Amino acid sequence: MTRKRNEKPKKCKIVRWDIMALISCLAVCIGFLGITFFSIKSDISMLKTENERINVSLETSEIKDEAMILQYYRELSEKTDAAINKILVVVSAFTMVIIALGALLAVKTPKDIEDKMNELNKKMKEATDAADNVKYQTEILEALNINQTTYEEEITDKIRLIQIKSVIRKYSNKYDAYVHKAYILFRIGDRNNDEKKEILNQAINDVEIAHRLGYDICDYYNDIGSAYHKLGEYEKAINFHKKTIKENPNYGNAYFNMNASYWKLCNKETDYNKKCEYIDLQKLCLIKALEINPDDEYAQRDLKNLEEEIKNQEDEFQEKVEQARKEEKEGAKVE
Repeated sequence: MTRKRNEKPKKCKIVRWDIMALISCLAVCIGFLGITFFSIKSDISMLKTENERINVSLETSEIKDEAMILQYYRELSEKTDAAINKILVVVSAFTMVIIALGALLAVKTPKDIEDKMNELNKKMKEATDAADNVKYQTEILEALNINQTTYEEEITDKIRLIQIKSVIRKYSNKYDAYVHKAYILFRIGDRNNDEKKEILNQAINDVEIAHRLGYDICDYYNDIGSAYHKLGEYEKAINFHKKTIKENPNYGNAYFNMNASYWKLCNKETDYNKKCEYIDLQKLCLIKALEINPDDEYAQRDLKNLEEEIKNQEDEFQEKVEQARKEEKEGAKVE
């Protein structure tokens, strides 16, 4: 059923069952006290009438027997005691109800106040965190978005590094600031062979701090693997990329980066069979990377180059085989 254009939506009313229960208890107590009050009033009126009747009888000498007089007073006393007991019961019950309601309010009210204060503090903290985050993001962008046309790339990264360190001093609990710093150090390390190891180890330390502050474990493993690749420790790099894949089998960048490490190992290897093994592993990594992200231009390029290299090696190997066979035939003719 649709709502008319000008019809206002009905507000959802929240039922406070605790207040409803409190009101119900008060209503029951007031009803009970009212009924008891009228009962006591009736008893007192009856006692007053009875007392007046006895006094009149005594004055007119209608009752002359002392035993009868004692009997009348005994009955009057019993009725008076019953009325007094009823009054005491009512007063006690009323007192108990007041104490119970007071205790309920004493417990409930501070709890409500505490809940509201906690909710208010939570909202204030969220607002403060949001404002701090906006300020932090602004400072990060200012640190990273330096006009590169004004300076050379190396100088630009050094300026960025100084500014990002300033941001970290103010926001030491923001993991992405350490990640940005690590990436800047990666670029500086690539251009500085003399201090490359020291710079990249510093980058690794920043990534580890970021991970402790909440940086995603897959990104952490992948970045550490990339750092070891830049340091020339390709086996370590591959191990970290494998850890990334173990955590998330669909992490495409890990396969692509692992391919780069296998390529470096292949170029260093002199054993032909081992070389072929690295090439096969490299190809598998690129195929898997493209399965996850078919639009990865870098993986497409590397796979194309690798297939061309494999074809050239196969052609070269075939030429060597044919040359060997030709030389073998020529040797046989000479004999």
